[in-house]
Amino acid sequence: MAQNENNGKHKGFFQNLFKKKKIDEEESSVVKEVAAKEAEEPELSEREEAAVINVGEGTLLELWHRWTLRQDPLIMSLLGNGHGCEVPLSERELLRERVRLIAKFERDSKEFLREMNRYEEKKLRLEAKRALEAAKGEETTGEQREDDQLVDVKTFCRVYLSTGGIVAWMLLIPPSNPDDLLPIEAIREVLRENNITNGVDAETIKYIASEHPYFTMIPVACGTPIQEGENGRIVEHYPRQLNKSVKLDERGVADYRAMNYMQSIKEGDVICDIIAPVPGVPGVRVDGSTAEPGAVKPAIVPAGSNTVISEDGTKLLAAKDGHLEFDGSKFCVKLILDIPSDVDYNTGNIEYNGDIHIRGDVRGTFAVKATGNITVDGLVEAATVEAGGDVLISCGVLGDNNAMIKSGGNLRAKYLENCVAYAGKSVFADCIMSSQVYCDESIQVTSGRGAIIGGTLVAAQSIKSRVVGTESGRKTELELGTLSYVKIERGSENQELKDAVQELKNVERDIDFLVKRLKSKERLAEHPEEQVSEPRLVAAFQRQAALAARIEELTQHQQELEEMKPDLSKCRLECSTVYPPTMLDIGGAIWKFEEVKNSCAAWFDPETKEIKIS
Repeated sequence: MAQNENNGKHKGFFQNLFKKKKIDEEESSVVKEVAAKEAEEPELSEREEAAVINVGEGTLLELWHRWTLRQDPLIMSLLGNGHGCEVPLSERELLRERVRLIAKFERDSKEFLREMNRYEEKKLRLEAKRALEAAKGEETTGEQREDDQLVDVKTFCRVYLSTGGIVAWMLLIPPSNPDDLLPIEAIREVLRENNITNGVDAETIKYIASEHPYFTMIPVACGTPIQEGENGRIVEHYPRQLNKSVKLDERGVADYRAMNYMQSIKEGDVICDIIAPVPGVPGVRVDGSTAEPGAVKPAIVPAGSNTVISEDGTKLLAAKDGHLEFDGSKFCVKLILDIPSDVDYNTGNIEYNGDIHIRGDVRGTFAVKATGNITVDGLVEAATVEAGGDVLISCGVLGDNNAMIKSGGNLRAKYLENCVAYAGKSVFADCIMSSQVYCDESIQVTSGRGAIIGGTLVAAQSIKSRVVGTESGRKTELELGTLSYVKIERGSENQELKDAVQELKNVERDIDFLVKRLKSKERLAEHPEEQVSEPRLVAAFQRQAALAARIEELTQHQQELEEMKPDLSKCRLECSTVYPPTMLDIGGAIWKFEEVKNSCAAWFDPETKEIKIS
């Protein structure tokens, strides 16, 4: 019997102190019911899961098993068990605290366990000593009993602070004497010892003093969390990598020539917004000290060449017209669009606000348009090339009667064949064959072969060539003293003027008819189906006024174009050889070459209004 009692004593101090708790069938059934209820409860949120501490091993778990006399897992939550202040920590911070606190639990639990083990050993020794004295019939004096007095281990009460000192948790482990409860003043003393003065929850302290929630993390104080600031950032308005997508035409059919090859940008366009950093707001720790937020950093602006930051510092702008590229770290505005290959289905049509350099050819049916200069290292097939500046075609144009070349400046090409070409200034070529060429200054075909064969050439000032026409009698037409754009505009406006005049006549005839019908009341009475509504007459008068205004505008513009004639006395044709049938027109004066003419020069005589040939 005595041996059984000793075995019971060695099962652990919690078993002795808490009336030897046992796991009987009733308790097991209760555990199963609780587990079943917990299984029915909704799943925890991500933040709640991050706050859960599952002590799967270590000294604290050993203490828990000794107290419960079961092998249940020890599960605690940093958010409390429904009591305590609201923990102002994020999911990420809770995960970090969970790992850190488990290490602290192990250290403190070992210290508590060593103290309890010493208490148990001393208690066993005293009990054994007294039992021996009782067997011998010896009496223990008061002095001896005072020496052998056993001091109970008090409740383990520790406070744990979060990394930033914003939250304080309290953990209780039961004492050796279950009746030795921790008074509320002792709890407050623990808080004072840990310098916890701010954000203490009084109701939580009362709850701990009355309920003694052992093996539970209770948040007893919560300070004011830091409101971290925001670093500056960039909001980009253009993609860093261009998505070359195929466009659809008005019928929904894919047009593989219309492809996004580059990102055009104009001066002043916003490349990206610059968001300024937002400073953080300091917090207050549970010890009353100020918790400073982290420093914020300004945005790194990806400003490259030909970009500028706005005066208020909130935008990155394009400093010039061009196309936008991202070189891996910054945005750059390139002034020249460099196409390293042909303009074909890989690039699609090109339309650019700046200069273009094409290192290959421009294939048939494709179009290249630029506000600046266009340089083509290869040839141009039956395509369209339009430039606000100069056009340079190294190999030439093989147009197949479907090529259109327009230049706001000079046009230079190795040869022009079966195409239409316009130049705001001069045209320079080695050979021009069966083409329509218009320019506002001069046409010079003096290098290389230097031949003009067939077609129509119109220049405002002069035409210079080595050879005009061929021995086979290819008809060639030359015209001087006419501005190309004036001629083109006059041609298009003449047709529009004729159409407007004819429509005006038709509208006036309709008005006369409608007025007569309205005045013929007797006929209207006999034939009401012929009654003409007044809105129709009003619309006819409005159209008449619009046509009259347009005709006046076109007539005035025609007169202005008529006055924009070059000085015919400066017009001149110079060539080494001219073959018939070549026709020369200078200001309306016509000269037909009926025979071969060598070392030819032709000019306009203002006095006789005729062409002179030498």
